[in-house]
Amino acid sequence: MSFDDLPRSPTGRIPQWVIDEAQGRAAGPSPWRGDAYDTSADPVGERFGARGHAAGRDGWGADGDAPTSARRRRARRSGSSVAVAVLCVLITGGFVGVWLSQLPEVSWDAVVAALSAEPVRTTDLDATGAVQPFEPPSGLEGHPPPGVEESPWPRGVPAPVDWDGTPYAFQDTQRRPDGLDVPVTFSPCRPVHYAVNTAGAPAGFVDDVAKVMRELTSATGFVFVDDGTTTESGGADRALYQPDRYGERWAPVLIQFSDEDHFARLEGDVAGVAAHRVVDDGNGLLVAVTGTVWLDTNLLERQPSGAEPVHVAVLRHELAHVLGLDHVDDATQLMSPRQSGEFTTFQSGDLYGLSLLNRGVCAPEV
Repeated sequence: MSFDDLPRSPTGRIPQWVIDEAQGRAAGPSPWRGDAYDTSADPVGERFGARGHAAGRDGWGADGDAPTSARRRRARRSGSSVAVAVLCVLITGGFVGVWLSQLPEVSWDAVVAALSAEPVRTTDLDATGAVQPFEPPSGLEGHPPPGVEESPWPRGVPAPVDWDGTPYAFQDTQRRPDGLDVPVTFSPCRPVHYAVNTAGAPAGFVDDVAKVMRELTSATGFVFVDDGTTTESGGADRALYQPDRYGERWAPVLIQFSDEDHFARLEGDVAGVAAHRVVDDGNGLLVAVTGTVWLDTNLLERQPSGAEPVHVAVLRHELAHVLGLDHVDDATQLMSPRQSGEFTTFQSGDLYGLSLLNRGVCAPEV
């Protein structure tokens, strides 16, 4: 789509509402006003800080902040902040078994028997090495030059999705200058870079990540750039800017496997954790610039043959968190905090929420 003929502001920028109209976006269910952006009947999301999750709960762990059932807020000025999400499942006898065991028509004994009869896809330690401990954070000093790879308009357009009333939710929203409340996410006007640490990962994991990224490109309109593999193994407070490793731009989204010995938030029934990092654009608006996904190595203990590896569904869920989606209280959606294994791909509510992320703020000043 060409934006050359669209009207511009006196500064030369194209207003977001002009872009939205040019892309033919329908008003839909007016998700940006009031609390309508969170369509879950009983939101289970809570804002996270530095502490972990409450194991066994049907939802997020909390750091002591009050639940945010109405999380619409004006963006706060801050140097950076962290939002962390976890996906909880009872990992006993294999992740797939637990997802299936929550279905009433499937008995636990039958699940265990089925898992025992299936060949197991094991970790390729020769190719990937061992799980690495986290590197100490190097601080938040330094920023890349502003506007690296930023274009005047969104780089892509999400696939059209009609909202069917199923829930979706965002971790945080903020008000754009044009008055619309939009999710806090990455700038849709620049590519989102990612890198994969293959330590402890199964064979083919890089291809699994690329597959999910293609799905997210279609769903969000974001452009994702594969920066290859990395040896970085960072925590939630990893440095935002690592020029010696990644060049003069924000550090890429880091995707890796770990375990509770190296990352305490994977303790107990947690299958995956995600965090994104946001900065202030200088105008009071927050923009995500990087993120991290941790997948529990316990997911690799039982992998049935002839089916998609179970960690791929968890990867979808966690990457959606990195981009800004929150949990919903609906077991038919992939963004439910607990899953039975019946829904392992993005469902209608998930897809609608993902499509709305493209309305996030562009950030030439960042």
